[in-house]
This record gives sequence, C-alpha cells and structure tokens, in this order.
Amino acid sequence: MLGGVAVETEHLLLGLLRAGRGLSSRLFERAQVSFDSVRRDILMRTPAGEMVSTSVEIPLSHGTQRILESAAAEAERLGHAYIGTEHLLLGILCESDTAAARVLVDKGIDLEMVRQEIARLTKAR
Repeated sequence: MLGGVAVETEHLLLGLLRAGRGLSSRLFERAQVSFDSVRRDILMRTPAGEMVSTSVEIPLSHGTQRILESAAAEAERLGHAYIGTEHLLLGILCESDTAAARVLVDKGIDLEMVRQEIARLTKAR
C-alpha cells in the first residue's frame, strides 16, 4: 500500500455523487438531500489526503471492499443482473460503521428508506 493511501468509503460516496445519475440520484431527490450538502459534510469530516498520481493503482480499504461486496449482495437480493448506483448506495448504508454511511444517515438517508424507495421506483418502471 502507498504509505497508507487507499480508496476509502467516503471516496466511493464522492464518486457516486460525481456521477450524478442513475437511480441513486432520484433517491437523493426524494429524500430532499442535495449532493452538495453531502459533499461538504464529507470534506469537513475527512482530513485532506496526500495527492497520488492517477497512474498508480490505489488499493481499496477494507470498508470499501465490504461496501462493494454488500452492493453485489443487494443487487442479487433484488434479482438485478447488474450493480448500479442504487446498489452502491445500499452497500454504503449496510456498512454503518463507515464515514460514508454516517454522513448519509445524518442527512436522513438510511438503509430501510433506500430499500423502500428502490422497490417503489423499480416497480414504477
């Protein structure tokens, strides 16, 4: 590992926000939570890390690995043949001890609410 540098859970959430589309963006809208407010909270809670070249392979933290595994399990549980932004959001919330999950829960976005909204939104398709 590069001197403790890893892709952390909050980086995954920031990437999800940066994508700004998919079912997760509709979930944020329904919860009346702006991407900017979540982004600000993440940046306030996490220390600035060292800059690393994008040409370097950066390992995933254990929390990020667990989130990706949870996202895959959530997609399978829902009978989806893909892992979308909604599954990543569920994966983040399944790992409640992470910085990313705490930011979301503090904003009123919790696991059960997201599961219910995904069921409602995918039924409407």
